[in-house]
Amino acid sequence: MNGTEAPPSGQPFNLSDAMRCDNLTTSDEAAAATVREIESIEREADRILREGEPFDFFCRTFSLDHEGDRTAARCMAMVFASSSVANGDGLHCYLSGSSGRGKSHAAETMFRQLPDEYRYDRAFSDKYLFYAGNSAESGLKPGVVILLDDQTLSEAVEEVFKVAVSKFSDGVVYGTVFSQKPVTLKMPPRIAWVLLKVDDPGDDQAMNRLIQARIQETEEKVRDSAKKIQEKYRNLERRNIGCDRREIRICRAMWTRIKSECVAVEVPCAGHVIFADFENLRNHELFFNLIMAHAVIHRRQREEIGRTEDDIPIIQAIEADYKEAKLIFESLHSFGGQQHNTLTNEDRVIKSLIDLDLVDGIFTVRQVAESIKLSHKTVHRAINGRESSGKSRGSMGGLLEKCPYIQSAGKRGRYELETGVEYIRGEGRNSEIIRKESFNEIIYKVDIPGLKDWKNQEEPVKLTPGFKWEGRS
Repeated sequence: MNGTEAPPSGQPFNLSDAMRCDNLTTSDEAAAATVREIESIEREADRILREGEPFDFFCRTFSLDHEGDRTAARCMAMVFASSSVANGDGLHCYLSGSSGRGKSHAAETMFRQLPDEYRYDRAFSDKYLFYAGNSAESGLKPGVVILLDDQTLSEAVEEVFKVAVSKFSDGVVYGTVFSQKPVTLKMPPRIAWVLLKVDDPGDDQAMNRLIQARIQETEEKVRDSAKKIQEKYRNLERRNIGCDRREIRICRAMWTRIKSECVAVEVPCAGHVIFADFENLRNHELFFNLIMAHAVIHRRQREEIGRTEDDIPIIQAIEADYKEAKLIFESLHSFGGQQHNTLTNEDRVIKSLIDLDLVDGIFTVRQVAESIKLSHKTVHRAINGRESSGKSRGSMGGLLEKCPYIQSAGKRGRYELETGVEYIRGEGRNSEIIRKESFNEIIYKVDIPGLKDWKNQEEPVKLTPGFKWEGRS
């Protein structure tokens, strides 16, 4: 394809999507300039996809408007691309972080790179997606990425998410009744999800379906973010106000092309990958889908080696695709809960237990809360999990469920004695106990050596010795 051809989707490059500008004039000169700009953007998008570094370009564009959080950006780019992998199971992302630390801004910054037709960032009711799949006006179609920003997943929406993810390639058929007549609805296939939450989005079954990325919360990142915010309000003569920056418009043109066709990806290293956590089969699937998504982003730079029996083009992944997937995978293990589905506060509790000088491994919520300066309620939830509602009442998640080296140890008596008031009688002194309270306190027990081994970061993935990549790397 040369730089003047239309995008391969068969649809013209949309002017409003390309420019996002409300102040365009209708003069011939302005119209000609607009056409030249669109053609320039299309040529640059083609050039980057053909001979540049598309994945890095997405991440660099993200960094122009958001400080830090490169791992989160890389994960979301992989999620965007996963719907174009014909033989993939899809990728979905759970982005967590404290309120006000930038997770919403990170997601919004990355989602701006998607064309309107593939961006689905709106609130909806429990069964809306099934009805939207039957309506062309809804905009719900294969390849769309759904953004849920800090919404508490109801049981119904959580079930929709689980079913949609498990039937990623086929879509979901749903039967209902309308005006006393049976109606069959279908949610389209190949829909990706990005969930933003301060805390966990659901049970482990939901967590197992997600890339678990975290927003950085270091003081350095906060300072740099504050500086970037202030920079937005000066040097306005060199900024677009009514239009998105050129780099974002190039990204949209690139995503239009990437999402226009599904291709299958052959992975030469399949059968030679060794996982440290061999039993977690979900992470096996996640890793190979990362490889394939990166290959699809670089589809025009990968060799097409044939077609499947049902006539889908096959491209071959190369070592660069494996290396990027490995880099992301390792980042998710070292800065994120991918290894054991742990949440941020659960990891803080684990670190506290390792740092505390515990007698016989016995500890209480109160001890840990004082150690890491979190509320009693927050630490209790990190250890015991959250209370579910509805039919499946009970605790969900928590370290007692996830970590075999932290266990409940029953209760023990705790006493508080106050000797508050002294009475002076002549030369003698009397003290009076004014409050005496005793109650049972829940205690827990931790096996510190076992916990350290459980938490230690082995190399999460590597290739069998002697494996050699063929062709370009």
